[in-house]
Amino acid sequence: MNASLVFSVCLSSSVVFACGDNVGSELPADAAPADSSAACPIGPTITRSQFVEQSVTYLHTAFGVTAGFDAGTVAYGEGWVSLGDGGCPLADWTTLSYVAPIEPALVPIELRATHARVAAVWAMNGRRFIAYLPAVGGDAAPWWQGAMPDNVIAVAKPNAAQPQIDQLVAELATDQPTVRVVWLDAIGILTLETTIGNFAFDDAATGRIPNIEAATEAVRASGLFESVAWSGFVVRIPNESYPAVVVEGDELSPECLRTETRTKRDDNLFSTIPALPAPLGAGPTENPNVCPE
Repeated sequence: MNASLVFSVCLSSSVVFACGDNVGSELPADAAPADSSAACPIGPTITRSQFVEQSVTYLHTAFGVTAGFDAGTVAYGEGWVSLGDGGCPLADWTTLSYVAPIEPALVPIELRATHARVAAVWAMNGRRFIAYLPAVGGDAAPWWQGAMPDNVIAVAKPNAAQPQIDQLVAELATDQPTVRVVWLDAIGILTLETTIGNFAFDDAATGRIPNIEAATEAVRASGLFESVAWSGFVVRIPNESYPAVVVEGDELSPECLRTETRTKRDDNLFSTIPALPAPLGAGPTENPNVCPE
């Protein structure tokens, strides 16, 4: 049920991806909030306080801080991604997100002018991740158009000396052992990767944002690269996402908020059974009845 993340340069040999940065200019509207506080017979139910507490803890841990990310909102959004060329199986990218303001100093310099909020995203396929959020009108948690703290792409200057790049790569590997550094000589691109979440990988998310930021700062300071960019969320074609709405109520029952993807869930088109990521839920749970004949 791997969503197969690739970088903005679409470094994949197995599938075709949709790459986009559809960023609006308005702040997300808080109109028509959803309320899931009524008793829900389907799927997980958690309290708002528990969800907020675990989301803030996740953000604190990832960013290496002990304060901040207060006064956030809870948002619910739906989406799916095809795992093949047909209509089944599908990856369920329906999510609950905790969206909070973020101190500019914690945002990479490349995103600081456009990304003023951050989201801890908990998907109903059992995965969780963090996203820097742009302003997208009418979407309370536009992580589909956001940027990941997990991945950086740097394009080398045409005259960058290979020995200097080799030295930088060696230094980064030594100084930041939790950051995977790859030099793609054929196309002149350096990639940095760590696991802040498990959007695309099954590995345990043991990375920390200060480490990949420190590696990125070394890349910036080297003078060997003409551009540095943080990867967006890139997924297979076909896919569909729907704007997230703010969720009210003391209890959160995402399965009773489904509208756009309800039929797909009920028809067993999703590869997983609805479950929140740990520690709020069981994590990715295979659907034994997926793609019924």
